[in-house]
Amino acid sequence: MMGNYIAIGDNTASNPSGNKFNKDWVWRIAGDYALVLALLMLAVAVRVYQFGFIPGGFNQDEAMSAYDGYLIARYGMDRSGARLPVHFYAWGYGQQSAFMIYAMVPFIWAMGLSVVSTRLPILIFSLLGLFAMYWFTEDAFKDKRLSIAVLAVGAINPWHIMQSRWALDCNMFPHLMMIGCWFLYKGLVAVKAKRSMFSPWLAASMIFFAFCLYSYGIALYTMPVFLFIMTVYLLVLDWKLYWKPLVLSFIVFLVFAWPMMAMVIVNYFELPSFSVLGITIPSFHTHRMNELLFFHPAPRQQLVHNARALSRILLQQDDFPWNVISGHGTLFVWSIPFTSLGLFSAFKIRNNMGKIILLFWLAMAVFAGLVVGGVNVNRGNIIFYPLIVLTGIGMYEAVMIARKLRTKLVVLVLLVVISASSFTVFARSYFGGHGAWLEHLFYGDFFRSVEYAQAVGYDRLYVTTHTHRPDAHQITEVMLLFGAQVNPTTFFDDSFRETYRIIQFYDMPDPPELGVRVLYLFHVHEAHLFPSEIFDITWVDRFGVARFRS
Repeated sequence: MMGNYIAIGDNTASNPSGNKFNKDWVWRIAGDYALVLALLMLAVAVRVYQFGFIPGGFNQDEAMSAYDGYLIARYGMDRSGARLPVHFYAWGYGQQSAFMIYAMVPFIWAMGLSVVSTRLPILIFSLLGLFAMYWFTEDAFKDKRLSIAVLAVGAINPWHIMQSRWALDCNMFPHLMMIGCWFLYKGLVAVKAKRSMFSPWLAASMIFFAFCLYSYGIALYTMPVFLFIMTVYLLVLDWKLYWKPLVLSFIVFLVFAWPMMAMVIVNYFELPSFSVLGITIPSFHTHRMNELLFFHPAPRQQLVHNARALSRILLQQDDFPWNVISGHGTLFVWSIPFTSLGLFSAFKIRNNMGKIILLFWLAMAVFAGLVVGGVNVNRGNIIFYPLIVLTGIGMYEAVMIARKLRTKLVVLVLLVVISASSFTVFARSYFGGHGAWLEHLFYGDFFRSVEYAQAVGYDRLYVTTHTHRPDAHQITEVMLLFGAQVNPTTFFDDSFRETYRIIQFYDMPDPPELGVRVLYLFHVHEAHLFPSEIFDITWVDRFGVARFRS
């Protein structure tokens, strides 16, 4: 049982024979590491296969982050002209998290603005988060087989695979949190073992926890909850040992978090934007605070609504198609009993700091689900690493519960067969029909029509606003900026408005001025405004590129 391997600093589980050399033990360790390597290779393979092509197209939030990253890489400013902002403007009413954008910058420098260069950061941090999850369980529970079970669950996890392949800014949060929690565990163990004031691991954890604030707005009110309950727990556990490390850790956290904390103060008190040390602390005009339970006009009704939304995540019900493939769930629907078993088993473990960190993380994630309005897989993404770990623990416990070796092997084989079958069906769907559907949802035909227009050439390009909806002007502009690779100097001066006209077509366009090459990119619903006897039209699925006949 897992309880045999939970004492901090207990290394006996790694060598069942004690100090006696045993060939069987050597082969067992070699087999374990070979299995770890195979799982890591599988995890990497399924995340890099057809990377940049599946999902096809490009989501509007990706395009906004990508173009702002392009501007930062070239000029050190975003689309609004703010220099090195700690938070970015989005859609005129909200904000865009900064960490993903700044993570894109070195890849844009090296590779230019492209789908691959802007999606590489989330792929890299997803893999780093997966590695950190494995090492966290390895270090915390001192059981190689248990950590292998957790890694296996993570390697084939549908949520982890799907989010690692497209650049939605909020999905950086769970990976940074996972890395931070691994470092936190190592730091606390080092402080206890050496009775020291500080540990480099502890400092590193504070840096990653501070980075979480820049990765997603929800982290602004969930990270403080996690750090607060961890602080209270450690002071109650041994305040003489931990109070100095906690003070020093808080200082490190502030060094990296103060710009974001200043942004919160500026916006809460409606102060003007300002610049300091070359970075911009922006002020936004937004009503998104109303999404929090504490500021909602009907908190009781909202709490019930939030609880139902959270239950949909926990029960792995369907979500947006870029988050969940119908019928598979975020961790495979059949895994729910094993997650429950893992949670029950975790509560039975005693004197284990890793368990405390994991359960406090889970509590923080549940808190987020209850206070954030309309939580879905994106907004509730911070809950998935704890669920993956608990599912792996539950599957391991399901095998260990059996008393006889033959029964253990039967249970193990059943779990491997079910997992492999589910993963195979999921992969076939994701890289097949579901991937084609995502290409449609991510405006693949729009970007291909822009690419065609670029190849034909034009002096002026009229682009329909009928993309996300009939009058989606801002979304269309952002996707056009990315798709047409608009030079930043062109965007910031009047030539952009002269070259690109983003409009909603109501009537048939007038013929262009003599000698001016004009193209019209329109939606299929506007086709009646472009009669074939007057226009040459090239269709790209739902979009047409037209020009007046000579």
